[in-house]
Amino acid sequence: MKRYLFAIIVVAATTVGAHAQRIPPLPDMERILLPITVVDAPGAFGSSWSSQGSQFRNVDNSVAVLPGCEPPCDDPTGPSSQNTFGIEFFRTRPGETTGSIMYVERAFAADVYLSLLLREASTGETVELPVVREESFFKHKFQILDVTNPAPVKRITLRVYGIDPDVLGRVEVRVFVEGTEQLARDDIYDLQVVQRIYSNPAGTYSVPVRPPVVEISYYAPLTDAPYLLRFEIEPLTPGMAIWGFVSVTDNATQHVTLRTPG
Repeated sequence: MKRYLFAIIVVAATTVGAHAQRIPPLPDMERILLPITVVDAPGAFGSSWSSQGSQFRNVDNSVAVLPGCEPPCDDPTGPSSQNTFGIEFFRTRPGETTGSIMYVERAFAADVYLSLLLREASTGETVELPVVREESFFKHKFQILDVTNPAPVKRITLRVYGIDPDVLGRVEVRVFVEGTEQLARDDIYDLQVVQRIYSNPAGTYSVPVRPPVVEISYYAPLTDAPYLLRFEIEPLTPGMAIWGFVSVTDNATQHVTLRTPG
């Protein structure tokens, strides 16, 4: 796990990675992606979205889990074991890039179980979101299959994340028509981050909580309606590890389905 020394924190639409020195007693930590962390966030067609999650620690030891709750809360770890309780995250504010990175003490990470849901306020529609551990990120191209073609009644959004806040890079996104394998789109995007920093109450360490990300929404059909789409995502920056998924949302009901890498 990298060690960071925070000298200057720059927050802008194209923020470069933040650097900090971690000071003991912070142990070696595993990064885990929470892809959408919002509270009462306005969406398309009058929708409003909130994330909520749970965790269970099947271990008797006290486990370090960051970032903990937002200030002024000063208890970043919560109950220590054998309890189901809410996930604390730094909610995405207007103008910030999406998602959050949790840091879990690596020695006990396999005993920490996580769940994340996204709920739409007006309909009560709930979708289970993936919680992605750093070992599931790709350093090579990957595929997302059977994506519904966007249409006037449905919209789709591709989100691609990096797991290392220090690494901003480029990805290539190719969209193919399943069956014919015709190339429908071929685009290159830069991952960006508007960073936030968590510092523990004692001020002995800090960690960046926002992952680099790019979000691409599609509203118009990319091919003839009967066909499904295959998304191929490839990291173009050496050493960059990425992961992504596609959400398909009904414009009328706000019902959401997800497509993730197989």
